[in-house]
Amino acid sequence: MRTLGLLLALACAPLAVAQEDLASRQLQNGDRLARDGKMEQALAAWRDVYERYPDSASAPMALDRLGAAAYPVERFELRGTVAGEAIARGRGYYEKIATDYRTSPLAARAAFKLGLMFSDPAARFFNLDEAYARFSTLISLYPGSQHVDGALYGLGEILARQGELDRSLIPLERVLAEHPAGEMAAEAAFLQASCLARLGARDAALRAFQIIRDQYPASRRAGLARDQITHLIRLTSARGGTALYSRSDLIRPGLPTDQRIRSVGGLDVDEEGRIAVADPRADAVHVLDAQGVPVSRTSVRQPTAVWLHQGELLVGAGNEILQGSLKIPLAVAGRESVGEIAFLTRDSRGRMIVWDAKSGQVSRFGRDYAFETALLPGRDHKIVAVAAGTDGSVYALDSREKVVIHLPLKGEPRRIGLRGETGLERPDALAVDDLGNLFIMDASAREIVVMGPEGKPIARIASGRGSDDLFPRPAALAVNGKGEILVYDLRREGIVVLR
Repeated sequence: MRTLGLLLALACAPLAVAQEDLASRQLQNGDRLARDGKMEQALAAWRDVYERYPDSASAPMALDRLGAAAYPVERFELRGTVAGEAIARGRGYYEKIATDYRTSPLAARAAFKLGLMFSDPAARFFNLDEAYARFSTLISLYPGSQHVDGALYGLGEILARQGELDRSLIPLERVLAEHPAGEMAAEAAFLQASCLARLGARDAALRAFQIIRDQYPASRRAGLARDQITHLIRLTSARGGTALYSRSDLIRPGLPTDQRIRSVGGLDVDEEGRIAVADPRADAVHVLDAQGVPVSRTSVRQPTAVWLHQGELLVGAGNEILQGSLKIPLAVAGRESVGEIAFLTRDSRGRMIVWDAKSGQVSRFGRDYAFETALLPGRDHKIVAVAAGTDGSVYALDSREKVVIHLPLKGEPRRIGLRGETGLERPDALAVDDLGNLFIMDASAREIVVMGPEGKPIARIASGRGSDDLFPRPAALAVNGKGEILVYDLRREGIVVLR
């Protein structure tokens, strides 16, 4: 019997070699077609490899090429750039590698790509817990993989997005200790510094940002680290109640006279410094670049809220959210329509947070825009402004109680008192920077108070008088990624930037 088995194995060996050769040739054929721009034919060739030669070494390579064609994202910052349908196609190919080819050199890469997909806000199956599991699997099963530093960073980022800042520091520190020269080192150091700042450890955060500046000067985070160093020094060096905003500039929107901004219903600024302004009187939403040059204009009837992130613009108007050409009406429990959307944002899980100015309620809606829960019932408060932190926290300004109500992703709500602490009589605008500092404006007094994440006042910024009046008629408040304060002033017809 042994002799018969040996003979059969020897007889099959040439066939297996031939199958490997055919699979390799077809894989190379697909690669050549892709280089020639014949993508549909290339995809067909790669599919042929894993369908006809599933036991070949080329099969997982073909699946990887198919997955990458559908979901080309390789870096965390590029998530959100691929449509949900394409992400779903890519997931199928990488799931097959993860389950059928666990010993393949590409199995670790498949786990990494799946972690990216599950944490991609554009994915219909978005699930941070599942993304965490995929990154954890990579680290435990493939500890020698080149993707381990990315997986560790992914764990830290997910924990930070879920509000578990203390826990997020552990995997981020592993990236820096075990992979100091890796691609993710600067990213991990930046996120670590940001978490420290949001935890109130400003001195430690300052040192961490300085390490990024000095040790990773060529990274994309170096410039951002320098901005945060300036911002932290500006706040921690405040003396006599005055923050060291050394200068101010006025950005005048470069709009035609017939399109000039006449009112401001909402103001937002994205990671690239682009500015979105909702003008309800002119029935328009303008997107400007950081110098005020028009990028786009959208006609919307009486827009009252805007949200701008990675090129995606959402507009609130009445009870509807406008997303491109889509108009999505919102209704709360019992199918009662939202009255007037005065603030909207996406949280770290891709859900919508909406403040209804008419009812005063702050609600959360799912990724499908279905009502989930009331975060803050309007009947118990007099909410005049709402803001959201980068960690998913929501802040609501209650003018009756003179408090900011902090709603973290996890844990109990926290009340940050303003009476006596800030001296503001009628606070009516609120913004939060990337480090968790609060910026509260009293438009009637033309003053802004800055408070740390823990609720301690840091500085007061007054508009001034006469020719030194920086924002004589402030209408809206925002803070950009550099920690610079943006105030839209109707009298000066532009955006005052305090740097």
